[in-house]
Amino acid sequence: MGFPPMHVFQRGMPLKQIRFLIVLFVGCAATGWAKGKTAAVPFLTLDVSGRASGMGGAQSAAVNDASALVANPAALRELVRPSASLFHASYVDSGFYDFAGFGRRVGRAGAYGVGAQFFSQGTSERTDVDGNTTGNLTPSDFALSVGYAHDFLDFVLGVGGKYIQSKLANSASDVAMDAGILSPLFMENKWRFAATVSNVGPPIQYDSQSQPLPTRARIGATFSPTSRWIWAADAVIPNAGDTFGALGVEYHLPMEGLLKVDVRGGYNTQSKDLESMSGYSGGIGFTGPHFGVDYALVTLGELGLSHRFSLNFCFGQETKPPPPKKFPLRLPE
Repeated sequence: MGFPPMHVFQRGMPLKQIRFLIVLFVGCAATGWAKGKTAAVPFLTLDVSGRASGMGGAQSAAVNDASALVANPAALRELVRPSASLFHASYVDSGFYDFAGFGRRVGRAGAYGVGAQFFSQGTSERTDVDGNTTGNLTPSDFALSVGYAHDFLDFVLGVGGKYIQSKLANSASDVAMDAGILSPLFMENKWRFAATVSNVGPPIQYDSQSQPLPTRARIGATFSPTSRWIWAADAVIPNAGDTFGALGVEYHLPMEGLLKVDVRGGYNTQSKDLESMSGYSGGIGFTGPHFGVDYALVTLGELGLSHRFSLNFCFGQETKPPPPKKFPLRLPE
């Protein structure tokens, strides 16, 4: 669901400002980083919008709705009107994944967002050490997030915090933080860059066992050669598993009227080892003045297909910065 961008590149930006942003981001990414083979609560790494899923997950610089809270909290600043998003995805067997979020601008240079994620792995049998069935398990995960974005120099910085609850054979809870940077548009408003680090926090504790959170650093960009095309790409460095890439494209169909139609395609290399047909995605989106619907179909290799849907709501007036305060020329007597 599109929202017009607001940041424009300014010439003459001091190089030391760019260096400061790079150092700040690297410092956030290094906090709590523990490289390993596996990580707990992997649902925190899943896409939370039909548009993102249809574009292969390449959203750090392309996200334009309330799902920015998860994809890149800095992009909350791009919501020129209050925005709400609902997302549902089907997974293996009876598993599913849901997201609900809201975001809007505040003040002259800020924006905030709130959201919740829920992942259900369906129902499975519980067995003892001898393999005997002792009942059923209904594993599930939940996260509640808040985020804030603010203009900084010519860029936007965003931070977020989340409370995580996981229920397997035992229950556990944890907290984590996210951070993101979004560049202004430049080169005739055709390019934009972004960087994020997500799920930075202490290991989650299941009784006597602890596992790291799925921390990820992501660098992305978008390129719009014309007003109808958006190309997006992300490089992702996880603390568990190999580095992978995401590539997506979106095309705005030339249609008249208030309804806008977008077709999308994408590829994600994270699951390339499953089989040749894994990691591909495609989708379509319909957007009106106040309401949008997105659908995506994602191939999961031998696990089958995943159908993903988003509903996006845009309401209220554009959130414009308040007028500057006027001070009296002299103090009252």
